[in-house]
Amino acid sequence: MQDGRTLEFRADLVSSSGDGAVARLGFTLSDGSGGYIFQVDEDTVALSKRPGPLQLFLLTNGLPVDVTNVKLVVSMTGVQSNVWLQFKILDNDRAGVVLREWEFWDTPSRDPMQVGTDDPPANYLGRPGQFKLGLYHDNADLLDRVVEIPPLGEAEVVFDNVEFFEYDSVWITGPQPLACLACWSQDTAEEQIVVGANSPTSSVWTPWPEPIFKRFGELCMAVPTTNTQQFFKLVPGTQFIDDFDPLKEPFATRNPWIPWFANTADASRFTFTIANGAFQIVTQAQPVDGRVMVFPPGTGPVVRDFYASVDLLDWASSQESALGIAGRVQGGPGGVSNMYLGSLKQNPTAGTGQLWFFDGATDIPVRGGDFSLNPALDYRLEFSAVGNQLTLRLVSLAKPETLVAQGQLQDSRFSQGRVALWVNTRGSASYARTVDTFFVTGTKP
Repeated sequence: MQDGRTLEFRADLVSSSGDGAVARLGFTLSDGSGGYIFQVDEDTVALSKRPGPLQLFLLTNGLPVDVTNVKLVVSMTGVQSNVWLQFKILDNDRAGVVLREWEFWDTPSRDPMQVGTDDPPANYLGRPGQFKLGLYHDNADLLDRVVEIPPLGEAEVVFDNVEFFEYDSVWITGPQPLACLACWSQDTAEEQIVVGANSPTSSVWTPWPEPIFKRFGELCMAVPTTNTQQFFKLVPGTQFIDDFDPLKEPFATRNPWIPWFANTADASRFTFTIANGAFQIVTQAQPVDGRVMVFPPGTGPVVRDFYASVDLLDWASSQESALGIAGRVQGGPGGVSNMYLGSLKQNPTAGTGQLWFFDGATDIPVRGGDFSLNPALDYRLEFSAVGNQLTLRLVSLAKPETLVAQGQLQDSRFSQGRVALWVNTRGSASYARTVDTFFVTGTKP
């Protein structure tokens, strides 16, 4: 269990042979010292934390419990240093209607228990364990003093459709800034974006890195309030976002992303595929040059100050290679003459990465050198240019999100241009990248 993530176990309880045949479902620690276990028979429900001495969040006896064709659900969510527990019984005969449910918080402190004392006062956040599915034959000595099945009788439960899920929590996973909703009329002379500063007299107003959406006839954007004072205004600008998800009605077709190859011989050596809600860039043969700029559909707008980001989901190249964001690009798919670059160079063998700038003439590494990268994690690369200030950041998307590395560079060579993805195989024999959610917000020239 991890902070900001939910583990959920489900299983259909098809039948139980009687009072005393206890179905068990849940999470048990690898060392066997405890776990969050849902225990159910015909007239008993127990939610346990430790087996000895016995500790139960809940114990009920005597009330009828449906144990025929129901689904048992155990859900465990890490919320900061706590675990939020949910236990449910769903009716499979009525499309999953909730028959019974319970919720508990297991904190690092001593929590109230219906049976036993929460000692030692700790929860299981960050502890390894396994899925548990089983049967306990209660001989009237643990959960229920009166059972129908005798001590030497046979007890049986029948399970089906066992499922395990892991996903992001619906809970905020750490201290988060509050946000306000900025709204304005759609009836403006031209397209607008939001820029922000810490003072109304500031000479630098930064495009705000949040998507604009329509809400009840207005244009809106969520604005995190991260400082004591913040000021926002509308300026002529534009946004572009592609989450690469499947099209929904009324849309029927998707315009393709448009590659520009530094060497046209590479045109037959790359494939660009949108599938399963992501954008995949893969080489089919050893590239001749390996440098490719990939423009959004329609080549994207020309912007001045901008913020852009892309989520990196997978990097499976056999050797060192790079992916980045190109900004203030001079030219387009028909020919590129120059640009700024913010790139992430990755070394799969060493499990490391490094951030690099290109200022139009020279490749410049960000100070700090290499840092560790985990191939199992997802990352977000962010690149912005405001005035002559270039900023490059890499953020880990593991919950809670953390800044991995960042750098800044000043250059006034280019004042406007397009924004696109950048690929550099750097001589790698094979190159594969899977990315998601390419986002740009920028001011008009």
